[in-house]
Amino acid sequence: MDLGTIAASSAGALCSRLIMHPLDTLRIRTQTSLPIFPLGPLPSLYRGLPITLISIPALSLYLSTYHEAKTQLEARGWADGTATYLASGTAAELVSSFVWTPMENAKARMQIGESGGGTSSVIRGMWEREGLKAFFRGYWVGLVVFVPQNALYWVSYENFKKWYRRSSSSSPRAEEGAAPGAVGRRDEVGYEERREHTFVSYGACSAAATAVACTASNLLDVVKTRYQVSTSSHANFATRAGSGGVGGGRIGVWDVVRQLWGEAGWGMCWKGLAPRLAYTVPGSLISMAVFESLKPGVKEEGVAFEASS
Repeated sequence: MDLGTIAASSAGALCSRLIMHPLDTLRIRTQTSLPIFPLGPLPSLYRGLPITLISIPALSLYLSTYHEAKTQLEARGWADGTATYLASGTAAELVSSFVWTPMENAKARMQIGESGGGTSSVIRGMWEREGLKAFFRGYWVGLVVFVPQNALYWVSYENFKKWYRRSSSSSPRAEEGAAPGAVGRRDEVGYEERREHTFVSYGACSAAATAVACTASNLLDVVKTRYQVSTSSHANFATRAGSGGVGGGRIGVWDVVRQLWGEAGWGMCWKGLAPRLAYTVPGSLISMAVFESLKPGVKEEGVAFEASS
């Protein structure tokens, strides 16, 4: 894992987080049924930003792990195809989730208004109420959400990139007698890959892949978010849940699902999707365009996603 890849992924993460954090705050408040307006002064949209900035190494770890896993698998004979993307994306999520989950828990609590004395106050309160468990609350639920989401993202993203590169070719496999240099690189099904990627094309491919992955996994993300903040005194939905929530015992994953069904029926599948897409799609566009453009060796290969988060 080279320093150039780490630096490129960190730059992409920083640009994305600084620009898109207010929309992430709106996403969290929508998914937890808190009013979006009035939120107060503009700085309130940046609640949890210090934690988000600390999470930049997590996104850097995620992108770098994907890149390294893909490189190692291909070096061992794996084809540049779906199986490699799935395995690399899963590895990246499993590794980075140990960093993502504690930060997501603390950030989400700040975004719903549990700010108190600031970041340190929220972290101290979490520790006093639940200990280490508070920071890893929803870890397994998060894996259920993000492993398939990121697998779908990477498969979509890598294929969108291939489609872009071969968009100037209409048929697989060039004539055997073609003049040297007349065709570009060929992908695994023999299509000529003639077009070089640009900053804009990387961003567009990532944005499209993110829209596909986030829409497919939105219900799981809503359940995860509510479960993570369910022990907060600001989580109004928890006090109405079947198990009592805050002040009435712990709230479980199925309690969250039942509460969502009672609120919105099948509409729970799309709850908070608009602000989620408004946050993740541009965020992914920015982070991946920067990452791919700065990453060493981009001219030769054109690899790779928070998405997430």
